[in-house]
Amino acid sequence: MPVSYGVLRGSVTKLLHHSAGDPSPHVELRVQTHHGPWRLAVNVRSDDRTDLLFDIETDFRHPILDAIDSLPVGLTQPSHNDRTRRLDYVRGQLFDSSAMRAVAAKAQGDPNELDDRISAVMHRAMYTRGAEVFAFGSPWGPEHQKDEYFHFTPGRGLHDLHMNQGSPQPHARDDGVWLDGGLFVRFPGAATVAFFFVFQSQSWQTDDVTGRPRRAA
Repeated sequence: MPVSYGVLRGSVTKLLHHSAGDPSPHVELRVQTHHGPWRLAVNVRSDDRTDLLFDIETDFRHPILDAIDSLPVGLTQPSHNDRTRRLDYVRGQLFDSSAMRAVAAKAQGDPNELDDRISAVMHRAMYTRGAEVFAFGSPWGPEHQKDEYFHFTPGRGLHDLHMNQGSPQPHARDDGVWLDGGLFVRFPGAATVAFFFVFQSQSWQTDDVTGRPRRAA
């Protein structure tokens, strides 16, 4: 079953780095909304044998920015047929895939380069009045327990902030079109920074209905 999908709008208030030996290699972000906090789990390396690819657009320009500008603070779950407020790396003309760089599955460093790059932008956002994040991914919660990293209640957040199509097993169950994740940071009067993430094992040749890898002719 494809991942559930949502867009979270809010303000970053706290960040936790991943550690070199972390079995769940993510940067954790606490995002504040009018209805309380959420957590974003952002991949910074792969926990598998494949590499994580990333692209950072420091001056991102795309019609989707106009579409999401009207979203309320908090979580929005666009309808399945909404192509204006969802991401699709294959069909959405969001960025040049050839510009992506790799973070090795066993990347050395604590934190690693991608963690450093994300953290620099997020720290800038924390100290810039009016800066906001827009996170695209799969929501979870609310849970009847505290968040395991930031300890707010109820626990809730977004993960899968990466490409969600063209996946090998056992992740193929999450494939779909217009379900890709990503992270935008908008600064008042300045450029929007966008982060895109793909696992090297994922295919860019995907079916227009299922998002599964196309079979070779």
